[in-house]
Amino acid sequence: MPEWMIHLVDGETLTDEHCYPHEVDSDRITSVERIIRGRTLTIKKSPLIEDFFIGTEASADFMMMGAGAGETSNRQILKKILGCYIKDSDPPIQCQFAMDPRSYNTILEFFEVHRKTPRGINARRIVGEKKMREIYQRQFVDEQHGIVKTALIKRAFQTPTGLCCELIKPKVKAEIFVRGSSILLEFGRHGENLAPE
Repeated sequence: MPEWMIHLVDGETLTDEHCYPHEVDSDRITSVERIIRGRTLTIKKSPLIEDFFIGTEASADFMMMGAGAGETSNRQILKKILGCYIKDSDPPIQCQFAMDPRSYNTILEFFEVHRKTPRGINARRIVGEKKMREIYQRQFVDEQHGIVKTALIKRAFQTPTGLCCELIKPKVKAEIFVRGSSILLEFGRHGENLAPE
């Protein structure tokens, strides 16, 4: 099973065997899916976003001294990330939509970066990540889905099928639709009704 799928305007689908999302012109993409242990995390293309990327965040334990010094366990994957940039944002605003593969919990985060990078995950944040973060959260069965509250977000709220937030500038709305094992992120303008196909 592929790790990600890139759906193109011409009907073609590319997978991780072909390329990374950042290697495809975002104008050719209709959506990008990240497949995580039978679940799918999807960002649908919008005229308000560009430059898709994927990333993975992992942790490892280290022993500092003694005979077993060094890495003491296998790396544990904490997040599988699907991301993009908000168009016409200055400084650039990066969007990261991530899932914890152990719990299937998802988190949506927006933050400003010094400059865009093709791989996305290595872009430096203008304001460093805080240890304590306020999250607007909603539970669906055994899964938590959340949006990290930052100064970029005007408001966050629940919808009948998920969560939504509105950015201050540019005036972009991001809505998470939870549908069984599929979690979809769509973008629109403030006040626009979004409906997954």
